Amino acid sequence: MLKSRFFRAILFFLLGILLFIYGFAVDRYKIFPFEQIRYVKNIILPASKPYVKPRATLFDYFSPQVDVVMIGDSITQNAIWSEIFPNIKIANRGLSGDTTEGILKRMDTILSVQPKKALIMIGIMDIYSGLSVNEIINNYVEIIEELRAKGITVVVQSTLECSKTECEGRLDKVRQLNQKLEEYSATHNFVFVDINKRLSSSEEGLLSRYSYDGIHLLGKGYSVWAEQISGAI
Repeated sequence: MLKSRFFRAILFFLLGILLFIYGFAVDRYKIFPFEQIRYVKNIILPASKPYVKPRATLFDYFSPQVDVVMIGDSITQNAIWSEIFPNIKIANRGLSGDTTEGILKRMDTILSVQPKKALIMIGIMDIYSGLSVNEIINNYVEIIEELRAKGITVVVQSTLECSKTECEGRLDKVRQLNQKLEEYSATHNFVFVDINKRLSSSEEGLLSRYSYDGIHLLGKGYSVWAEQISGAI
C-alpha cells in the first residue's frame, strides 16, 4: 500500500513537471492550444481599452455653421432640437454621460460650429460623480468664458431637477447649483432660464408626467422645456 502511494505521488509529480514544461512551451512558442486559450480569455476577460463615445467622434467630422448650439449631457442629446425649432439653424452638442469637465475637454468641437448663441444645461452627472457645487460652478464659469471669448452669446439654463424618489439627497444639491447659477447669471448680465418652473415641484422635484425614469424627459417634457426657452433661443 505504501509503495503504491509512493509511485502515485511520483507519477503526479512527473505529470506536474510535464504540464509545466508544456504550458511554458505553449506560451513561448505559441503552439496548440495557444490561440484557443487566448480566444477564451478575450471572451471572459476582454482587453481593457479606453471607452470611446461614438457620438463624440461625429463632432470631429461634422461641424456645420449654425446660429445656436445646445450644450449638455444625455438630457440635451435626446432632443431633436432641429425639429423642435425648425426655423433655426441649430446644432445639438449634447453627449450622454457628460459633465462640465467633459465639456471643457471638447470645447473645440462646440466652437467649430461657430454659433452666435449657446444654450447650456449640464450638471446632474457632475453631482452623481461627487463634484461639489463650487467645483461645478468653477467649470461652468470656464465654459462661459471660452464661449464669450469667441463672441458667443450665452444663455444659462437651470440644471434639470431629478425626482426626489430617484435621486434623494442629490435633489438638494441640484437646487443649490441652480441658485448659484442664477446668482452668477444675474451678476454678469447673462440670460438665465429656469426650466424647472414648469417641469418640477418643490415637493417632488421632476414631475413624473414629464419623465420616464426621474432624470430624463419624455416628449411632453421637451415640449415644456422648448416653450420656456423659445424667447431666448
